[in-house]
Amino acid sequence: IWETLFVAICKCKWVNRGFLKGPWLPIYGFGAVLILLSTWTIRESRVLVFIVGMVSATILEYITGVFMERFFKMRYWDYSDKPLNLNGYICLPVSLGWGLIAVLLQSVNPLIAHLIDKVPQIFTEPLCFVLIFLFATDVTKSVQSALDIKELLHKMSDNHKSMEIKKKLNDIWKWETG
Repeated sequence: IWETLFVAICKCKWVNRGFLKGPWLPIYGFGAVLILLSTWTIRESRVLVFIVGMVSATILEYITGVFMERFFKMRYWDYSDKPLNLNGYICLPVSLGWGLIAVLLQSVNPLIAHLIDKVPQIFTEPLCFVLIFLFATDVTKSVQSALDIKELLHKMSDNHKSMEIKKKLNDIWKWETG
């Protein structure tokens, strides 16, 4: 949500930053969980947290970028104009940012966990169910829309090819009868 809000504030308008319709970008949630899990046993060493967090988040970003483009035929981010990029899916400056985020996550995670533990379960459980329902609905509808768009683009491509063939046949017919 932070990136969506940041971009909206910078551009003074709502900008959908991802695949889903809602204000969430799942790659960040998965990235945060991956970073916390991959750095948990080394959380006392900021240098190791930085390196392992950076590498694990960068791998996730690359795999996600490749998957999204191959499966949905759309590129959701492109670092081709950034230095030291790999196929535009990842680049060194962003990877270094992941390392910093990893250190920040491991630093604030105990505080956030402590604060969450203070909230009564009577509030957290219904909130979790509502958020999971909204997220699942968004994922379902967004995947369905993306697949519909992919199918539409495929049909348009087929129609375009068909029109080209008809035009060529028409040109041949005119040439032979002309």
